[in-house]
Amino acid sequence: MRRLTATESRLLGLLLGAGVIVGSLVLISVGKRLHAGMDRELAELRASKVEADVWRQERPLWQERAAWLTANQPKYPVEGNPSSALLQKIQETASAHGLAILEQSLAEPSSGSGYREVAVRVKVGATLEQLTRWLVELQQPALFQAVTSFSIRSDKEPPKIICDAQIARWYAP
Repeated sequence: MRRLTATESRLLGLLLGAGVIVGSLVLISVGKRLHAGMDRELAELRASKVEADVWRQERPLWQERAAWLTANQPKYPVEGNPSSALLQKIQETASAHGLAILEQSLAEPSSGSGYREVAVRVKVGATLEQLTRWLVELQQPALFQAVTSFSIRSDKEPPKIICDAQIARWYAP
């Protein structure tokens, strides 16, 4: 093998130098991407820690609420139809508040984690004041009832309005 000439040696040095520079740039690029990924992961971990700290601090409050639910939430009745009972209760309260029930129907019962739901759909006609008083009475916490869907529109005879509402009641499973 022959010895390299001075020009060949310089070209070899330039080629090796360019290779080192390109390799360094590639390694720096990969390092920056890895660093950015670790920064994102660190930010996510810090956010998770803050969230866990908040949950830990609120634990007594949520335990108190769970105990209240266990003590107060009505059990799903084994006899009768709870949807019909809910509809009857809604009819009674609506007539007590002077509301006219225009339409009514039972919604499909559903279940979730920690509850069973029955619901009814009603269309009522009333004044805004009557409707508001009725809705406030329906949504007392101890009743485990809520209006889950609600829309109002003006009736042909103002100041009356028409309200379409779905009212649900939750039972313990």
